[in-house]
Amino acid sequence: MKAGWLFALLVAAFVFRSTILQALGLQGAYLNLDIVLLTVAAVLRGPWNAVGLAVMIGFLEDLMFGRWLGLHAVWLGAVVFAVGWAVRPLFRKPLFVHVLAVVATTGVYEGGLYILGRLLGDWPVAPVVVEERLLLAMFWNGLIVLLGYPLWRRLLQPAREDFLPSTPK
Repeated sequence: MKAGWLFALLVAAFVFRSTILQALGLQGAYLNLDIVLLTVAAVLRGPWNAVGLAVMIGFLEDLMFGRWLGLHAVWLGAVVFAVGWAVRPLFRKPLFVHVLAVVATTGVYEGGLYILGRLLGDWPVAPVVVEERLLLAMFWNGLIVLLGYPLWRRLLQPAREDFLPSTPK
């Protein structure tokens, strides 16, 4: 899948999350399909392919939800790059690894945003409420990647020639 199609898919997921998923509620959990797609893309395609898209989606989040321009972009890019860098070289194929990577990315990203928001003085929400919502978001994002794994793998798997080095003729 080319980066343009992946970006279009991420923007569609962002619009879906910003409109329909906000109305669902799901026990107060904040579902983030972008984290699911970006984490799977970082594991399957590599961190450098996913970090640029993560920064672009982070800027969209900053424009729509954030008070500090660049906070979501930098943090999402850093978390997605770190997960892709740590997981891709060793464990690219097992489903269990993808679920754990998405759950860990959700926890680190959302928890880190809460900590950064508390340090900047923007989010006066009690930690108990954030912990409950964070655990629910981690559960739902893990369930999404578990149920949609064949689709994510088919959409985000790089072409075979991306794995093979070019040979001189």
